[in-house]
Amino acid sequence: MHFKHRRFVLARESGVVAEGIRWGDGAVAVRWLSEHPSTVVWADLESAMAVHGHDGATRVEWCDEPALKWQVPEHLRHAAGERGMWTT
Repeated sequence: MHFKHRRFVLARESGVVAEGIRWGDGAVAVRWLSEHPSTVVWADLESAMAVHGHDGATRVEWCDEPALKWQVPEHLRHAAGERGMWTT
């Protein structure tokens, strides 16, 4: 099942350290806000937090409300369905 993307930040006691987005298939992209910014893509948020969670010192703060199942725009349904990208 696919859901609309959802934005989040990663925060620590010092403040926000990264911005991120969780894509409809569960993959996440994390953009680190540092002197030397970088972007990392993970298969899922749990994997990212396993590496960067620092035993609970890093928390996820969601910027968007959870969305119900995303409705693929009508003009994309045929092509997307053929490639197995979305369910409607």
